[in-house]
Amino acid sequence: MAFAVAENLKLSDLRSITDGNGYNGSGTTSQTRLRADCANSSTATSVGMKDSFFPGSRTLTIAGPGRVNDAFFVLPHSSTSTLTGTLTWGTAGTFFISRCLNLNSSLLGNKWQLNRLSGNDTISWTNGNGTATSQVFSVTPGDPAGTDTMEMKQVVQANTCWERYFCNSTGNNSHVTSESNANGTLTVYDQDGGGF
Repeated sequence: MAFAVAENLKLSDLRSITDGNGYNGSGTTSQTRLRADCANSSTATSVGMKDSFFPGSRTLTIAGPGRVNDAFFVLPHSSTSTLTGTLTWGTAGTFFISRCLNLNSSLLGNKWQLNRLSGNDTISWTNGNGTATSQVFSVTPGDPAGTDTMEMKQVVQANTCWERYFCNSTGNNSHVTSESNANGTLTVYDQDGGGF
């Protein structure tokens, strides 16, 4: 259940992804040429299914009020605060950003999550208003004031061409955000109590 693991590369899935249809449940049945159709190039050399289309590392940073670092926030207890997750994609294959990520931004933008692991704060966001690289969440502290633990992440939609091509298993909503699932775990302190 890992992202960016090349175990099941199929040209039909890659073609659907590079056509902007990475959310499809099955790959295209159209005849496909790797360079001309997937890379959309007549001049590129050495186009490979993995090396040319795979992502690099991912780093999640989180911004918001009371930020101590990406893992700790002290929020005012009396009002709702916004936390913004930004996913930076590292050096990738030549065609990953232009032909995979950008053409499927709405698919990934719809798959952000901020899950409360413990505590009583209320979390909300407009599902689908994120992009492949960012999402804004609203956090309203609960009563009584306390410490909350949350996990912010972006996942791959299960049972899609994107999942089959980029993940080593299917049906799992694999974690995209980083190589380490711990990246994105944050502790939120209420300013009026809860460990602060």
